[in-house]
Amino acid sequence: MSTYRLRFFVLIGGILFVFFGIFARLIFLMVVQHDFYLDRSEKQIKKLIKIDTSRGKILDRNNHPLAMSRPVLSVYASPSRIQNKLAFANDVAPILNMTSDQVLSKINNQSSFVWLKRKVDDIDKAKISLYSPTQINVLQEEKRVYPNNLLLADVLGFVGMDKGLGGLEYQFDRFLTGEQGYYIIKGDPKGVRIISSTKTLIGRAKGFAQSGSGVEASSLRGGNIITTIDYRVQFLVETLLAKTIERVSANAGQVIVMDVDSGDLVAMANFPYFDPNHYENQSHSILKNSCIVDVFEPGSIFKLVTYAAALEEKIVTPGTILEIPETMVIQRRRIKEAHSRDPDAPTFYAARDILIKSMNVGTTILANKMGKSAFLSYIQSFGFGQLTSIHLPGETKGLVRSLDNISPIDNAVMSFGQGISVTALQMVTAVATIGNGGMYVRPKIIRRQTDHHSLRISNVSSSRQYRVISSRTAKEVRDAMAEVVLNGTGRYAAVSGYGIGGKTGTAQKPLMNGKGYKEDAYIASFVGLLPIQKPKYAIFVAIDEPQTTIWGSTAAAPLFSEVAKVMIDFYDIQPSDNYLK
Repeated sequence: MSTYRLRFFVLIGGILFVFFGIFARLIFLMVVQHDFYLDRSEKQIKKLIKIDTSRGKILDRNNHPLAMSRPVLSVYASPSRIQNKLAFANDVAPILNMTSDQVLSKINNQSSFVWLKRKVDDIDKAKISLYSPTQINVLQEEKRVYPNNLLLADVLGFVGMDKGLGGLEYQFDRFLTGEQGYYIIKGDPKGVRIISSTKTLIGRAKGFAQSGSGVEASSLRGGNIITTIDYRVQFLVETLLAKTIERVSANAGQVIVMDVDSGDLVAMANFPYFDPNHYENQSHSILKNSCIVDVFEPGSIFKLVTYAAALEEKIVTPGTILEIPETMVIQRRRIKEAHSRDPDAPTFYAARDILIKSMNVGTTILANKMGKSAFLSYIQSFGFGQLTSIHLPGETKGLVRSLDNISPIDNAVMSFGQGISVTALQMVTAVATIGNGGMYVRPKIIRRQTDHHSLRISNVSSSRQYRVISSRTAKEVRDAMAEVVLNGTGRYAAVSGYGIGGKTGTAQKPLMNGKGYKEDAYIASFVGLLPIQKPKYAIFVAIDEPQTTIWGSTAAAPLFSEVAKVMIDFYDIQPSDNYLK
């Protein structure tokens, strides 16, 4: 082989070697290490854009703010970056309005992050900026504020450092809370977004925005809640309740206003009040929502349920004449009226008079005629002994005996509201059932939920409705309720020119052990409908341990009248033709 041919083959061999080497390297990079270099490339061009988050608002039915958030400052430090911790504490403490010992206790470790002070307004950022940002720095956060102070505090609840701790703030904490998240986009080395790149959201989207392709998930801010409450009515109801508490020297009180058709709660007031902006030093008994947490023996207002059940069972009609003695003995216990009868008082009464004159013996007779099984079924159908499932935490079922545990005397005393415990919300809902033609409507506190742009996310599920009594029975009960106000114990609940119907109650408070009753301790109550001919609102009033007068007729009924006037003014309720005087 000539030298020329040898050189040719060496050259060709070398070229082929280089070619196959390059080819092999490409195969290695593109196949074997494909994922490694793709991930490296993605990291170089991907940009993370932080999304601002915010806790959503709680609003009244007219979008008036009840709870909102505002920006505040928080200060953090990196103890591992601080060499002379004692000197640092001495220098920083005055800026933070803290003592040196307080600061030192937080930084006396080697952690990379500790909070020094959170969610405050009086921080001088300029002075903190004089220090190395790797040692101490300022971060903007949010603080929950309640612009109406005391208003609706029991319902709204309150927020701790990072989460809801009571009321709606607790119940809807996950929905209200904004979530930390990022957009991922692809950009060139200078950070300019590549036009063809997609935008990816990291985090649980809670809001929406308009885009070229329609509506897309775009926000991690917390959603808003629109309640059924009318803050104007709530304010006046709370004011009137506080005045009544002072007038009768009582310990506490509750008022609920409910729309009988929709179940919307227009107002829910619990006295004593507290400021959710400063909840820290309040006792649990003040922070709870007593309208749904506390139970009480309803007393004579429960006679509405007994009378409705007897009419529906056709045990009596409103005009049925019954012999009703002044006292009756059942299982060696004497049943008697709250007030002694006049010596010349009759013994025979129409069934409607049992409710109008609030006769304990009369309701006992009705309950005996029904029997415990039928009576209990109506008690349960009216919603007692079970949750209303309102969207508020801590609701209790009340106390209703099971059928096997109801003795003759239990059946008797339940007929006039003893031996049974209910919540204020259960009681107003039962009366709203009578106002709604016998249809039970589940009470509601939430109208709808929206994102932070007020785009509706969801409505509250449709109200649970079912028939408890016929519309005819409901009308007959309302007729008797109207007589209670016109000619019975509820005269102080009247509103001139309007048909009002209701029932008074004066119930002894049982001892904590359930054996007997406290001396001189009563709950005075009144529950009724406005207007009585075509009811729109059910109103419940309870006054706990009034001192100057213990009776529902004088302690609670006047407050009902004042609240009814508020509803008339704000919702333009027209006078009743039959009641213009």
